[in-house]
Amino acid sequence: MNADGMNLVNIASQALQDRALPEHAPISLEFIDNDLIKGEISGLVTIGCATDESIITSYVVYYAQTASGSLGPPAGVATATGNDVSILIRADTVPPAGHNYYLARSRNSDGEMATGTSTIIVDRYIPTYQAQSVSFLDTDLLAGLIGGTIEVSPAADETDITRYALYYADSSQLPLALIVELEQGTFLNHTLSIGTPKPSGAEYFLVLSGSRDGFMTAGATTPLVDRAVPVNVPSLIQFTDADMDSAQIGGTITITRASSESDLTSYTLYYGTSSTATASAIISPVGELAVSGLSGSYAAFGIAMHTTYPLTATHLLAFSKNNLGESQTGVSTQLVDRTVFFPTVAVSSGAFLDV
Repeated sequence: MNADGMNLVNIASQALQDRALPEHAPISLEFIDNDLIKGEISGLVTIGCATDESIITSYVVYYAQTASGSLGPPAGVATATGNDVSILIRADTVPPAGHNYYLARSRNSDGEMATGTSTIIVDRYIPTYQAQSVSFLDTDLLAGLIGGTIEVSPAADETDITRYALYYADSSQLPLALIVELEQGTFLNHTLSIGTPKPSGAEYFLVLSGSRDGFMTAGATTPLVDRAVPVNVPSLIQFTDADMDSAQIGGTITITRASSESDLTSYTLYYGTSSTATASAIISPVGELAVSGLSGSYAAFGIAMHTTYPLTATHLLAFSKNNLGESQTGVSTQLVDRTVFFPTVAVSSGAFLDV
């Protein structure tokens, strides 16, 4: 343009651009830590898309010291798609010290919002210290049943522990069935009632240290020993009195040994009052035969001639025995005192007639 006018041919032009920052923040922000090591995090930060994404191109997620600001380094950027999006926090990530929040802001080419949406970073972790020990003594002496107190010695450091889980465990010391959870700081012993059935496959007790986020995968163990009196008993007992005197016996008691002697160390013999061989029928002992000294299918116990016996005895009883006691039942045979009666009147005279 000059004094003569304006040159309309060579006029430069530029489009008018309305620059604007996003006005809609993400509607939500969520994070669940999947790295269960204390001080480390990993997982997805899920961003709930803004109600209006017309001028939003992406979302940036920062570490923050507070729920509303004091930003630290960015954790990642996700492109706006019209749907919820997420960024991945890789395994073993250590957040910047003092930055306990994620904060997400909406962004475009002109910049980003001054405010955003936040969520607290919850560091989920499991303990690293096991219980020091676990012990158990079975006081139920019947096979297949257990009872007694399981004693747990707590971890040397319980800082990260809120509870303990007590399990039956299999032969590989892996959890088989949960018995009980015990709160940290309480009396950790647990009593099993007498007569508790021993679960199939249970070979150990296992105790795992736990927090609100889960339990350790390894812990303290102790063998589950089902202490029991023998269940294998002799199959037969026989006796024939060889002493012909009244109220006296003598001879050999013969026992047919148990089909398995894996749970017994000896056989015990008693005088008894019943054909039902139980403890209530016992009067007094006859003797004992150690398994270690036996051979063959039979065991023999000798009763000396002229041995007196309790006159109330009607049977001989035989039981199996080990270091914990005797079998609940046994076998019996009737006690028959065989006697020959001789005349008690002398012959005063005799006669002979020759024919």
